[in-house]
Amino acid sequence: MPSKELAAPKRFQDASGTSATSENKFLREYREVRVLGKGSFGTVRLAETESGVFVALKTVDLGRGEKCDEAHVLRSLKHPCIVALLESFETSTKRGCRAHLVMEYLPLTLQKTINCRPMSPLDCQIYSFQLFRALAYLDTLQIVHRDIKPENLLVDKSKALKLADFGSAKRLNGEKQSCNEGYFCSRWWRAPELVLGCKGYGTAVDWWSAGCVLVEMMRGQPLFCGTSAGIQLDAIAQFLGTPSVTDLKAMLQCGSISGPQLAELAKPRYSPRPWADSLPAFRDNTSALAIVAGILVYDPAARSPPGEALVHTFFSGLVNETTLPSDIFDFAAEELSSCSASTTHTLLSWKISKSEIGSTTKSATDPSQPLRRTRAVVGECLNAGDFIPPAKRFRPFAGDPTESSKSKFSFTFKPPAASSSESHVQKNDIFSSRAEDVPVNVPIFRLQSVSSDVSMGAEEMDVDI
Repeated sequence: MPSKELAAPKRFQDASGTSATSENKFLREYREVRVLGKGSFGTVRLAETESGVFVALKTVDLGRGEKCDEAHVLRSLKHPCIVALLESFETSTKRGCRAHLVMEYLPLTLQKTINCRPMSPLDCQIYSFQLFRALAYLDTLQIVHRDIKPENLLVDKSKALKLADFGSAKRLNGEKQSCNEGYFCSRWWRAPELVLGCKGYGTAVDWWSAGCVLVEMMRGQPLFCGTSAGIQLDAIAQFLGTPSVTDLKAMLQCGSISGPQLAELAKPRYSPRPWADSLPAFRDNTSALAIVAGILVYDPAARSPPGEALVHTFFSGLVNETTLPSDIFDFAAEELSSCSASTTHTLLSWKISKSEIGSTTKSATDPSQPLRRTRAVVGECLNAGDFIPPAKRFRPFAGDPTESSKSKFSFTFKPPAASSSESHVQKNDIFSSRAEDVPVNVPIFRLQSVSSDVSMGAEEMDVDI
């Protein structure tokens, strides 16, 4: 449902504020509420559908013959921690075309949630766990995001997090190193190998950015704040220490920096600082310091992969928490494939434990939940008003309650046959303590048609009772 704080749009209009006839789809199905943000890869607006659902609509101007790579990447992704592409379409412009990407809308960014204050350990765990899940998924697909920062991480009130803005994303697929040239990723979250100009990077550049985001949540502000490429590398070295020649070779791989340049860069200037001094709010949280130390290292191959980071002791207490995003443990097969066998076993055990805890808590605290009956209790039906559908299990009805359907239940009162002279009420009847206060013909429930909150799959309809 629309958020109360959002004013209803006054009229339909296209993304650029014009009313060109080529924008018929936008005019018909979406109307602009306000601009959410602008960047080098397009403009994002909050829009409302005809049914009153808010969506994020991103428009990207393309030249003739150009394709929207972001739409192509998003179509191939399906993960609870990555923003979903609902649809995309293009419209003609004088210079080429304009791509419209309709995505799910989340009202906040992690940047606004941090708000220049250190976050609680639990919030750091919840948000970073979801971020690492998204990166484990992308690592399997060999897709590098290349612009991970708090501004591109969307969150909602349930603390669900979704990675967004794939305008810089690229599918690696063993491409030549020269294909990965260019400046991308905001400087403060940029991996040191990219600062040095490495062209043969991999998904580990995203892992570094995620480590910077985690540190920012723990500090309330970014850690490495350089004003240029050279100063950025110096800012990193002030905390991690000056990189050694081995570190530089690992970051550059087939880079073009010569031996003397490597020696100059490796010239000792800084010693590494203890992470406890850099993260005073987490000084006594050894697991938090350990996970940061395992990710923010110079050598890309030595950084903790996101799939393995999910089972770090820093996250071990999440399974016992009751207020978590609903799908935080709904692991995709792709992200699990990036994990070792022991890690996969641990993650699946967390999922099972959480589902058991959730179902127990829900049934114990929510009296509105329907009673689940099995075929074993059919013979215990004690009154005519009890009805047990022929199904192996009950599921809440997920359809539109306003639609008529032959697969719903409705009940009406029908009196029994008038020929029966036998009273249906005894003196100790539950409806009254006096038989004369109750009419002889007591209405009982009869099944008339189908319209309840019970839905059954086709495989469940062949059960004999």
